[in-house]
Amino acid sequence: MEAKVKKLLVVSGVIASAAVALVPMTSYASYKELTATPPSTAGSTKVSVNINDYISLDAASAGDTILVSSNEVGTGKISASVSSTRDYTISLKAKTNPSLVNTDRTYSISAGSNVQAGRTAWGIKKQNASTYSALSTTSQIFYTGTGTGEDNSIQTDFEVGVSVDENVPSGDYSTEIEVLAAVKE
Repeated sequence: MEAKVKKLLVVSGVIASAAVALVPMTSYASYKELTATPPSTAGSTKVSVNINDYISLDAASAGDTILVSSNEVGTGKISASVSSTRDYTISLKAKTNPSLVNTDRTYSISAGSNVQAGRTAWGIKKQNASTYSALSTTSQIFYTGTGTGEDNSIQTDFEVGVSVDENVPSGDYSTEIEVLAAVKE
């Protein structure tokens, strides 16, 4: 009987092993899909760009000599050509003396806003002004313009007016004017 029990145990062990071997593995283990994620890291940086303003005063000229007789207003012009990427201003000032001085320095015509026949004065008209402004040795804005780019030069003309009475000696009178173009703040 002992031999029968041994045979029965061996046979039952073989059957049990066969049964285990024939059962699909999915019933014994849960299936888990593994995805490989490579290691990564993130960072950031700041890019800064500074766009320079561009402004150029291409030319500043005073045309022809202004001819004036007593009891009248003579006119001429100052022209300035500006290229700018931003809005800008054109300022004018007398370099050293705002008066028009004759060549032998014995007489002068003062800068003033009362340029009219019968008076002695000289001045320059600001943008869209109907009257003249007196120039001084301090810069004054005479024009405000819109930037049009580096390659587009805009010419701006300023009317210069001179009036003299009969007491002003004849001769040539002059002063030096500085023209300044600046990016508008």
